[in-house]
Parts: sequence; C-alpha cells; structure tokens
Amino acid sequence: MNETEGQTAREVRKESILAIRQNFNYLVELLLYDEMEEDEFFKKLESLFYIDESGAPWLISVKNGNWYKLTEDGPVLGEPPDFLYRPVDLPEIKEEPTGEFCADCGKPLSEGKEFCSGCGKPA
Repeated sequence: MNETEGQTAREVRKESILAIRQNFNYLVELLLYDEMEEDEFFKKLESLFYIDESGAPWLISVKNGNWYKLTEDGPVLGEPPDFLYRPVDLPEIKEEPTGEFCADCGKPLSEGKEFCSGCGKPA
C-alpha cells in the first residue's frame, strides 16, 4: 500500500474479490428471502468500502452488484483487481451462515425449510 507524504498508514485487511462477492450475494439472499429487514441490509452495506493498492476507493453497487471506482469525476464502472483492502476500523459486515448447507449447490439452508432456496432440491 502506498502512503502519501504526511499521512499515516491506515491498517487494512486484504480480501479477495471472490470473498467480497460471496458475502454480498449472501446478504442479498437474506434480504430476498425475508431473513433480514431492508433497513438492516442497507446498514450493513454502508460499510462496503474497499481500496486498491494505490489507495483508490472501490464500492460495490447495491442496485446491480457492479463495481465502481470512485474518482474525482465521480464513480466509474470497472473491474477491480483480484484483491482489495478493507480498513479494519470499519465495522464488520461479514455474515456467517448458521446451520447446514445444500449438498447440491452449497447455499446455506434456512432452518425449518424443506427445500434449498438456491436450487430447489430437498434440504
């Protein structure tokens, strides 16, 4: 991570784009299947803020799941690098599913449901 003169380094944690995307998709599923209230969903996504190695900020869109690099001219649609960095002083957003997972598609199974919400196979 590059530092600009006069600034102190901010402690960050490296995360893969795949892990970030999986976490985002999990939160979207919780919202879609009424396992999370909309207010809670948006509150968790407020802290989706990542930076690349140059310190440029990246955000994932709640509306379409696309990545945007924040520039002086505004957000620019783009493909982030394979890894981004998340400041550790931001609150955690990662939700760990509880319970079992579907043997066919790997999605978390909701307690009390007879079928997988991902592929429709019996739980």
